[in-house]
Amino acid sequence: KSITFARNVDIPRAAYNFRFFASSVLHHTTDCSQMDHMGCLNYTIRCPVGV
Repeated sequence: KSITFARNVDIPRAAYNFRFFASSVLHHTTDCSQMDHMGCLNYTIRCPVGV
């Protein structure tokens, strides 16, 4: 992967992910949220693991 790709795609996307998930704790009450800038839906599925 080139350094240009990392600077232009990976780093901004990682920063957006941190902001999105940090604010989703406060604002989202459903298991599905729409990501307008990408035109897709984000689903959260919680399944217990173990006893």
